[in-house]
Amino acid sequence: MKLLFFFSSFITFGQDTIPCKCCTSEHQQFDFWIGDWNVYDTSGTLIGTNNILRLQDGCAIQENWTAASTGTSYNYYNKSDSTWNQAWIDNQGESLVLKGNYTNGAMVMKGALIPGKNIGFYYNRIS
Repeated sequence: MKLLFFFSSFITFGQDTIPCKCCTSEHQQFDFWIGDWNVYDTSGTLIGTNNILRLQDGCAIQENWTAASTGTSYNYYNKSDSTWNQAWIDNQGESLVLKGNYTNGAMVMKGALIPGKNIGFYYNRIS
């Protein structure tokens, strides 16, 4: 009888009482991207595929690009500065760090200024 009481108490105390930390409207702004995507160029030729997953109880989004090269990005909403952040790494040794916001129905993120070869400076921007 005591064992049964201990077991039922364990189940009660073992239940998760912490609310979902990333179930906010801000954390859901990038949900439109989640899924499996075929990516075409402007002439209609398939150039790659993209698999987008929600991870860590909705606190992160992982991108998995497959084409002639492959790459992965990790995306997350940073509540301390109210921005979306992306870190991209590919199999060609390239990396990219972007920061931005969901504004006017679009996710817009850009990187830091980079010195150019034929121009002064530029930055990478995605939308």
